[in-house]
Amino acid sequence: SIAKLSDESSPVSLCFSIGIFGESCMVMLKYVEVYFKGKGSKGKESDAIKPTAVFIVIYSEGVRFISSLTAVIVSAVFYVKENSEGHKKDQDHYRVLASSAVDPSVWVRGDFPIMILLVGFIVSLTIMQIRIYCAPPFEITKKTSIPMNLDFVIHRHGEWILLMLGESILSLLIVEVKESTQYYVVFFFGVATVILIQHLHFQSQPSHAGDHAMRRSRASGIAYSVAFDIYSMALVALGASFKIMLYNSGGTDENDAGISSSDSHRYLASSSGTESKTETAHLFCRSLFIVLVCFDFISLMHKGINQNVSRCKSGKCRMSKRRHNAAIIMVLCKVALYIFTMTLSLWTEEPGTLAIASSIIALSMIIMSDWGFSIFAVASVGDSSDV
Repeated sequence: SIAKLSDESSPVSLCFSIGIFGESCMVMLKYVEVYFKGKGSKGKESDAIKPTAVFIVIYSEGVRFISSLTAVIVSAVFYVKENSEGHKKDQDHYRVLASSAVDPSVWVRGDFPIMILLVGFIVSLTIMQIRIYCAPPFEITKKTSIPMNLDFVIHRHGEWILLMLGESILSLLIVEVKESTQYYVVFFFGVATVILIQHLHFQSQPSHAGDHAMRRSRASGIAYSVAFDIYSMALVALGASFKIMLYNSGGTDENDAGISSSDSHRYLASSSGTESKTETAHLFCRSLFIVLVCFDFISLMHKGINQNVSRCKSGKCRMSKRRHNAAIIMVLCKVALYIFTMTLSLWTEEPGTLAIASSIIALSMIIMSDWGFSIFAVASVGDSSDV
């Protein structure tokens, strides 16, 4: 569970840090192999391969390697100290007075390894984006960096989103079935929400490299990359919240609190019923809100602000007053939908109601997306803009 990541006596944080460290080592070894064995087109030596490999090993992956190694050492020290015999004997003499459960929202020392990993990831990502943004002109850059195959990137990013959405479906499937109406409501509407998000995503993504944000400009490419990472994290959080909502979808008060009389019941982030439902509702609504915002932001970056504004001013899109009013109504509806999604957890915490609302929200986004295509003219493939 999440609580065990902050527990210094649990090996979960140590194992997680070791896993991240192992992944970083594999990436480092991959680029070391690229440095010595990499070939350019048609099997010839390329001047861009070695500088790119060196930069990634020293700066980008080097930061993650150091941060993950530090996290392993820190979590190992915490674990050994907490499980030492002397420490346990000292704890036996402690007198517990007015003790209560630790608030999971409060930062504790056991969170330190996870924070190190997060800082390392952010610094590594920042270094890579700064390198791209501050790169010299193309004629010089192509000699010191490897160009990106955007058609391949579009394909792989689509597969990645399918993987993230698949995790949401898997989270719904692995939970033990409960014979309650609320369980089936959360399950079926959860699956429907994931399907609608999948349709919404692929409906708006470009199928040609010329329409992609990374081809348009450096700034739009960086903004797309950062938003795509946040988008992926929000999809994972959305799937995890669906899973916890299913655990809290029992037919009785005991089941609603995440407690079962059966010894075979699996516990996930269980606490008091009220806290569990409140935190899950907040996680669900905020992750769904981030998914919707990132989706629109990514769609905007593919064409740019100037290009989208010009769609309303071009000769083929001279809007009448009626169409102009419809466009304003659509924008206001989308803003209202954002606000509704963000604040939904303040109105209700029931898993079934949240699942139904999420399907309605996703369906509304699809309707407004189609509505927008009917109001605004779509620019031709390959149009570009600096913003």
